[in-house]
Amino acid sequence: MRCPLRALPVVFIAVATCAGAKLPADVLDPLIPVGFSRVDITPQEPIRLAGYGDRTEETSKIGHPLMARALAIGGDPGAGGASGPAVLITVDLVGVTSDVSDNVAKELWERHGIERGRVAVCATHTHTGPMLDSLLTGMFGEELPADQAARIHRYTEALKAKLKEVAEAALADRRPARLAWGQGTLSFATARRLVKDGKWYGFGCDLMGPADRTMPLLRVTDASGRIRGVLLSYACHNTTLRTEHNFFDPDWAGDACRRIESEYADSTAMVALGCAGDTDPEPFGSLELVAKHGLAVATEVDRLLALPLLPLGPVTGARIERTSIPLDHAVTREELEKRLMNKDDTVGRLNASRWLARLNAGQSVDTEVPFTIQYWTFGNSLAMVFFSGEMVSDYSLRLRRELDGRRLWVNAYSNDVPCYVASSRMFPEGGYEVDYSMNFYGWPTQLAPNVEDVIISDVRKLLPDGWARARPLR
Repeated sequence: MRCPLRALPVVFIAVATCAGAKLPADVLDPLIPVGFSRVDITPQEPIRLAGYGDRTEETSKIGHPLMARALAIGGDPGAGGASGPAVLITVDLVGVTSDVSDNVAKELWERHGIERGRVAVCATHTHTGPMLDSLLTGMFGEELPADQAARIHRYTEALKAKLKEVAEAALADRRPARLAWGQGTLSFATARRLVKDGKWYGFGCDLMGPADRTMPLLRVTDASGRIRGVLLSYACHNTTLRTEHNFFDPDWAGDACRRIESEYADSTAMVALGCAGDTDPEPFGSLELVAKHGLAVATEVDRLLALPLLPLGPVTGARIERTSIPLDHAVTREELEKRLMNKDDTVGRLNASRWLARLNAGQSVDTEVPFTIQYWTFGNSLAMVFFSGEMVSDYSLRLRRELDGRRLWVNAYSNDVPCYVASSRMFPEGGYEVDYSMNFYGWPTQLAPNVEDVIISDVRKLLPDGWARARPLR
């Protein structure tokens, strides 16, 4: 039996200013240039969808269009002492690769002098969007036919052009605006890992399991106070629709955006995902439930927009760090050959055969996974962290404890999605996110069990001073 959607206790409330409260110096003059844009990225020919490996047919059916949306914050470099604009793009896709995100960032550097750290591309992780080159390379358990691979490649190249287009349009749309932010909460994200006697045994609904249900929101208004747009994030898989729904649709994130844009004329609504790797929407399975979750998001947005949120200035600091996270061990030829004997695991056999082919060509087997951490700071008022990968909820929950969660916003599925990133809690349990998913992403083995500590340490080193909690949580 699936668990019903139910109300959960509010953990975080909106960040609001009180009458007479003194604002930080960096937000006393918050009128800054801000621009929005959006573009349709729905494929124009049949293509395989990403997200569920047991879909076998291409599709050209459309439930709702897939969109890319862009937000540009700040003036040109040097103008009035500005560090330059920061550009955030959201895409209704299961993920993006570093090739795609770096491509648009390179264009913005060459045309506008925008540094790489000030460009972020965030996927909504919808499982009813198209495949891309070099993403989830083992998902179908077989090599794709040449004609299907060619259509995926054409779409990937067209996507790069669309993302450049939407970024340029957002930069061109910049005009004076005010930023403010707050945090709300939503209840439909539910822990999906089922564990018994310390071991994972499947997917389901664990009402007592960990989930980050905060919903940070950035509000953009014009000089007269009219809503121009919002950016929000929520740590929940965008998977209300399942295998049987073989058509293009942006799921609950897209439904929420359509509702918000309809309610606030001429506005743009953008959704990014938090650390959602181990949470699913509850309930799920139909377009009606997509609408239910989208309405929940839009309702919480309305509630927050009615509050006196904390004003922000422009993006004052930005940096991107390209690093790597360790795999558990160096996989041997003998291990790979043994996996070829498992007739029940087509995805694992495909992955093993590819790594054996590399060994036979004189190449080595990878021992680490490329990983990216990025941050934007808005003065001392807000730090926004971007992770590549399917981060599980433990990461954002831990960062909220160890850093100042009142001034922290965590996005995942950003700039690249190389694999699931399990937490220390999960490695003894094993299961999908720890083990099996690595075959879908094409890696030879699981991550090292110390990966959580490695990543949290890297975040703490990367962020500027001043983001630790004033007093530790008890």
